[in-house]
Amino acid sequence: IHSPNKPIVIIKEKDFGENSKNSLPSLPDFPINLKHELEKIEYTYMTQAYEVFGNVRDAAKNLGLTPSTFVRKRKQYQQKNAESERT
Repeated sequence: IHSPNKPIVIIKEKDFGENSKNSLPSLPDFPINLKHELEKIEYTYMTQAYEVFGNVRDAAKNLGLTPSTFVRKRKQYQQKNAESERT
């Protein structure tokens, strides 16, 4: 059952075929910090959604987040980016 508040993700069978490894982005050398990499991806999507929709409410809705979660995570990621730029 699909909830109208949740985005639909369509996965095609060919995405899991024998050649799917070739279509994946290349990984950096191991070890990697998976949590950090996922945060960067999430922040990128949040930034793009905000640019497309122009407001927190619509950006959050289209990402399947509540506006308060969107604002909290965005602020957290902005602070982390600012800290990493200083070091």
